[in-house]
Amino acid sequence: MSLDDPSAVRLSTPFRGCLPDYGEPWPTTNSQEQPHLVLRDAMGTVRDVLAGWQVPDTMVQSALKSIDTLVYDDRLCLLEFNEIMSNIEARLPTALKRSLNALRNDVASDAASSDAASSDAASSDAASSDAASSSVFPVGALQTTIEQYTNTLPVRQAKTLQDELLNPLLELSNA
Repeated sequence: MSLDDPSAVRLSTPFRGCLPDYGEPWPTTNSQEQPHLVLRDAMGTVRDVLAGWQVPDTMVQSALKSIDTLVYDDRLCLLEFNEIMSNIEARLPTALKRSLNALRNDVASDAASSDAASSDAASSDAASSDAASSSVFPVGALQTTIEQYTNTLPVRQAKTLQDELLNPLLELSNA
């Protein structure tokens, strides 16, 4: 194969300029803002150790310390719920999606109001214990919402919905 007019072809030239500094190629989020991801990584490290992999002692100690502190974090369930919902929300039936979003909004508004209440009444022990208890994710309400919706469906459809979409939410409610 040959070109009809080889002189019409522009020759490539190497780039001689400078590219601007765009920063890091990956998103740089503070992992402390996402305790569910830190806990997941720490649990993975512990699983590796239990599976017989050699993991540096500093990583094991860091993982154990993270697990020890994060396991009591009230935000874990809500953050896990948000992550699961971001994956399955578009595939959920509209009525169930509305119910689950209402549950999420209730929990988020309770957490926001308890944060405000605890900052206003920081000196009162009773107010801070009420704020801590009101920010706990309502696992029972999640199970009830799912059960109420699936009970309205035919058995095969409910089983398919639970197996394909709702399984992560059911695992979260059983954890």
